[in-house]
Amino acid sequence: MLLLKFFNDQNWRKQQIRYWVLDPFWGGLDFCCYFLFRWMPLDVPSRIGAFLGQHAAFRFKKANERARKNLKFLKPELTEEHIEQHLVQMWRNIGTTMSEYSIADLLWKDGRVTVENSHYVTESRLQGRPLIIVTGHFANWEVISGYCIDHNIALLSLYQPERNRFVAKIADMSRRRIGTETVAAGGNALRIMCKHLQKGGALWFAIDEYKDRQVCMPSLGRDINLQTTNAAYAVRLAQRFNAVIIPYITERKPFSHFKVTVCEPLNVTDNPDDTLRQLDQLVESWVRADAENWYMLHEMRL
Repeated sequence: MLLLKFFNDQNWRKQQIRYWVLDPFWGGLDFCCYFLFRWMPLDVPSRIGAFLGQHAAFRFKKANERARKNLKFLKPELTEEHIEQHLVQMWRNIGTTMSEYSIADLLWKDGRVTVENSHYVTESRLQGRPLIIVTGHFANWEVISGYCIDHNIALLSLYQPERNRFVAKIADMSRRRIGTETVAAGGNALRIMCKHLQKGGALWFAIDEYKDRQVCMPSLGRDINLQTTNAAYAVRLAQRFNAVIIPYITERKPFSHFKVTVCEPLNVTDNPDDTLRQLDQLVESWVRADAENWYMLHEMRL
């Protein structure tokens, strides 16, 4: 029966091949790289990731063309030559970010991350209010977690599990090495986050997540989802628990260094939709300024 289904059901066949053959193959390579990279000087994994990433366009042709289209929309002033340069940098950034999962905890310990406007975080903590720290997928967006852990901020990270179970395991190991508690989106995640905020802890997640084959934020002319996105959850949770929303953006600097810029905290007003639109405008400004280092550029469908 299974043999007949394998030959007659194309979708089922693809799923089985992906689950039992392709995922273990690529996952096995990722595991080897993960442990090997931890023994290398910190600059080396990033350079290897950048090299491999810039050659990924031939494998992900549809994604590359989607990113090209998005760049033309976001930056119409770019010439074709500059668009190609941006695309190369996008794939380099993606490859580098993936390779840095191996050394995410070491980057902070080695002093390669500077945090600008960190007083916004410490002052909010002194007020005794819970924190909801939000960002976009720029450069290596997870490096701020080292700062939070060092300052005794109980950080709970919301994440979307990777489709490949092996890659998901690597991401989980990386976050746990840093010391971040994690909760997977869906299921009882909302209940866990509420309990964490009740205890005065801090939530941390990206608000430009990929969901239902679309990037949720920025809206870029689309209707803003006011109910089921990470940004919407952040605003509603902040309103319910009197929490402070603290956005930040990460910039990639040469030689595996990073600059994290903490933005002015947001307090949810009587009309939470106003705060949601503020977040949307903020993320859009980040995307337009640094599109080539935005991990979601090739996923956005305009």
